[in-house]
Amino acid sequence: LAENAPKSFNVDLQDLSTEDWYLLPPARDFLAEIDTRRFDMLSYSLTSENAEDVSVFRRKDRRTLALYPSVAKLAARGRFYTDDVLRDYDVVDYNVEAYIDPRRRTLRGRTRLSIRVRATSLSTLRLRLSESFAVSGVTSVEYGRLLYLRIRSQHAILVNLPQSVQQDSDLTLIVTYGGDVSTQELDTDTVTVSPDPQDQPGLSDTREPSLLLSNRSYWYPQNPVPDYATASLRIVVPSGYTCLASGHPAPAVEPALFQDARGARDGLAYDFHANQPLRYLALVVSRLVRVGEAKVHIDNQTDPGSGVDSIALAVSAHSSLRGRAREAAKEAEAILQFYSSLMGDAPYTSASVALLENDLPGGHSPGYFAIINTPASTVTATPWRGDPAAFESFPEFFLAHELAHQWWGQAIGWKNYHEQWISEGFAQYFAALFAQKALGERVFVDMLRQLRKWSIAESDQGPVHLGSRLGHVKSEPRVFRALVYNKAAGVLHMLRGLLGDEVFFRGLRRFYMDRRYQKAGTEDFERVMEAESGRVLDRFFERWIYGSSIPRVRYQTTIGERDVRVRFEQTGNLVFDLPVTVTLTYADGRIVNVTVPVTEMEVERSIPIDDVVRRVQINLDGAALAEFDEL
Repeated sequence: LAENAPKSFNVDLQDLSTEDWYLLPPARDFLAEIDTRRFDMLSYSLTSENAEDVSVFRRKDRRTLALYPSVAKLAARGRFYTDDVLRDYDVVDYNVEAYIDPRRRTLRGRTRLSIRVRATSLSTLRLRLSESFAVSGVTSVEYGRLLYLRIRSQHAILVNLPQSVQQDSDLTLIVTYGGDVSTQELDTDTVTVSPDPQDQPGLSDTREPSLLLSNRSYWYPQNPVPDYATASLRIVVPSGYTCLASGHPAPAVEPALFQDARGARDGLAYDFHANQPLRYLALVVSRLVRVGEAKVHIDNQTDPGSGVDSIALAVSAHSSLRGRAREAAKEAEAILQFYSSLMGDAPYTSASVALLENDLPGGHSPGYFAIINTPASTVTATPWRGDPAAFESFPEFFLAHELAHQWWGQAIGWKNYHEQWISEGFAQYFAALFAQKALGERVFVDMLRQLRKWSIAESDQGPVHLGSRLGHVKSEPRVFRALVYNKAAGVLHMLRGLLGDEVFFRGLRRFYMDRRYQKAGTEDFERVMEAESGRVLDRFFERWIYGSSIPRVRYQTTIGERDVRVRFEQTGNLVFDLPVTVTLTYADGRIVNVTVPVTEMEVERSIPIDDVVRRVQINLDGAALAEFDEL
């Protein structure tokens, strides 16, 4: 339709031309605008360069309603794929200089990208940069000033090279830009309040403003298909503000002139160096008070040559949260120590934590730092008790979850959006493991039960492998957290129950070291666990990650003089692999838990006993993500 025609393939030539110009789409690509009664105007597209080439998009709210590979694309790429196949070049290193005014929400930046060409031949390259920025120049060390075009509504720049650059060639681009920025909101990373407006907390007008620029802000020019790169950042902010960013902070903050519309005034320059590679760069600017520092030493390193033998921890907070931040500093040190002991390694040399006052709890964890949104003590938790990420018995949950992302999500990324459980599910499970260590078995079991509750409640919405598309169409982030966070964590616990602690944690460490500073997928994790256990795990992952069914199991127990006999029968046509905890309560009060692997349609097990057993309970800890019925 005429009103939508300018919205696709439209190029902004800025001062070169006032007319509308368009890119010519590749041969055999297709775009159609469809006017529907139920969904308004929809855009149907077939885009051959995408791994999932068929999409249905609603323009009015920029929402993808359907996304999948065509038959031809699926045949060409196979079931598993990585976004990396779409990448024409690698960015090896970023050097970013930015002047940021958090009050006016403006940024002026200059970024140098060190590039290695991957394509056979490259004459045009695409950069991702927020469309709110005006680009004042793109230059190359090799070729001088370059012609560039902005593609409207796609956060994209096309840079034309004067000649084709061959594979494995090096190229250095320098991009200068500036404009308005908006803080990145935490949506899937924060709890969702009750739909009843009377139950929702009021906004805190007095809280300190904060500006978060991260993976969805496109605040610096970057590869549209990001990969790991080292980086150096110099961020200049007005005096009185603090900046945390991706990279190890330089020892001292330097005075600097801050230039804005009112001229030069006092500012502070913060320098960060990321020698360990990062998936993306991020920063947060706010008025923060430093409340604690510590050095976390790493024992039993898996790779002594990695160079990361300690983590420099620093905790800052809004002034209203200083008391809570002092507690968080001790908790963060214990969490980092625990995770590094489990993995025998730490991915980054520093971890800065910032507690920011916010009405809803949540967090975000780029490489090298984490922010924790923290409600004031006067805000009630009642509105978010119905959220999958609300663990009332574990108030340190968000801190533990976000710090786990330094290993899972950052050091190991995901190959495509289907594999987000490699980040969120692993971080969720590691948070539960820390709760078990710090707060005891009761809290751990409470968390397992909640993982099971949400898995059963929402599994009909789709498989874990659907990733960010879970709950996307209906704007229901609880579905995403219920499955990609909670169900995935429950799946890891079941895998541990089937393989045993020694094999499971040895496999985790091997997976981490094999894929550190790389992207990974379910098939990579499965191969490692099969190698460590000597077992074929195809059915386990097929049912629990790629499937959406929840098994129903009937059971029968018989207490004898010398043993307890248990019998399990899976109903339905599918056989699941799940470890079931059988809890025996003896007459003298002793409680013994026995794990029974249920890996066939019918399983019988005799459990020896040494005294009178009064009661037998099935799945009391909620470790098996199944529904049980007694025969």
